[in-house]
Amino acid sequence: MSDLSAAGITVGLGFGVAVSPIVAALVARPPLDPTAEPPAHRPTGKVRLRAGLVTVVVCGVTGLRVGWRWPLPAFLVFSAGLAALGLCDRYWRVLPKRVVYPTWAAGLVGLAVAAGLDHRWSALTDAAVGGSVLFAVFAVLHLAAPSAIAFGDARLAGPVGTALGWWGGTTVIAGLTAGFVAAAVVSLILIAVGRLERRGSVPLGTYLAAGAAIVVWAWH
Repeated sequence: MSDLSAAGITVGLGFGVAVSPIVAALVARPPLDPTAEPPAHRPTGKVRLRAGLVTVVVCGVTGLRVGWRWPLPAFLVFSAGLAALGLCDRYWRVLPKRVVYPTWAAGLVGLAVAAGLDHRWSALTDAAVGGSVLFAVFAVLHLAAPSAIAFGDARLAGPVGTALGWWGGTTVIAGLTAGFVAAAVVSLILIAVGRLERRGSVPLGTYLAAGAAIVVWAWH
């Protein structure tokens, strides 16, 4: 392990521990719009614990893979935010815009600072374009098939595309593909074991966030 990776995982774990109570609280009681219908169930204390552990692990691995470099703060923000959103979608089937938009904005600002310090303006452009294009594509899909793609998924595509876009357009396509493939495979498994109806669906946001994380970790 290089010194950059060792420092990165140390910072990542520290950040994860610091924000894990916030993520756990968001998962236990997501900040819904006043007009939104409240979810039918409330996560247990075990879910809060899992949310905290997932956050620490995700941030730690992100620190290891990105290393002690200028983009690390931005990717830790993305990691914590997407962990919270993925778990909210998993347990509540909601993707609160009060979490999506701050995650997207803070992550993009972090990447802008990293681009300025590291002279990586082309990477910042790729990130901004990736987030904008992915958001637009999902918004169109939502309009075409609202029962298949919720607008919350379109909102989530923004920060996912921005995080992946920093590494290039190919990474955006790979992350998107990984998310859809993971959702499809899990759906088939759940149908096979009788835990999901044939016309049922899994929370797509959870797998979009997971696909983004897997691609970033595996490729970088």
